[in-house]
Amino acid sequence: GAYDESAAGGPRVRIANYMLGPSNCIASSTYYSICCISECESLLNQLEAKVRAPVASPNHLLELVGHMSSSTVDSHREFSDVLVSKLQSIADHHGGDVPLHGRLFSQWMHYAFPNECPYPQVVEDVAALDPRTWTGSKAAAASQDERARIAAQGLDDVLGQNGSSVASLADNVAAGLLWSDDDQEAGKATAVELQWTEEEVLHAHDGSSLKSGTQRGSLTSSVMRLAFQGALLFSLMRVLINWQSSMGGSSSKNRKKAKCEDYELPF
Repeated sequence: GAYDESAAGGPRVRIANYMLGPSNCIASSTYYSICCISECESLLNQLEAKVRAPVASPNHLLELVGHMSSSTVDSHREFSDVLVSKLQSIADHHGGDVPLHGRLFSQWMHYAFPNECPYPQVVEDVAALDPRTWTGSKAAAASQDERARIAAQGLDDVLGQNGSSVASLADNVAAGLLWSDDDQEAGKATAVELQWTEEEVLHAHDGSSLKSGTQRGSLTSSVMRLAFQGALLFSLMRVLINWQSSMGGSSSKNRKKAKCEDYELPF
């Protein structure tokens, strides 16, 4: 999912996907790999701690995420109308609430934190490429000519989009005037609209209504718990009755034996 061919102006590399992808891990063993720490997991852990449920309303999520910050995103921010509408569409898709562990919400988090959360691709092939795929291959690294060609192509794309020369581009970058705030927001909204997909993948639920599924699950667990407690109580009562019966039988035998000894003849 690191290679994005849908971006305007030519292919791009999603930095979050590249950094967190298996191809960037150190495959030092068949049992584990050393990978980059995902800052997106920390953000999701904060949400889980505050929501304490598998689903949440879109307004609640907007309030919580708006007060969250990362290494590149400040807290106390307002979301664009596109992101608000996309989050509401996720809730409408699931009957009013947003599942925190679904693909659509992961996609929304990618646009809310583009440098921390990877774009969730719909994986069709479970075979992921790791560094061992290119071990011993001469084509594992790009040549200097290929890297220069790709860098020049990227510079031409930037210049073409801004209609600038190299000198004016450097001046604008130094002055912070390469793109205005309005242009940046418009570009983000366009990217969301172009790359947003409605395919959902739920890792922990398979019902169309998570809320009703949660209620059915809690009702079933309550019934099972009551049945288990009833069976345990019944077993304890049976053990107690058998113990009392055995104690009563042994005491009656002792009384009969004592009565027989009273009538023993002195021979």
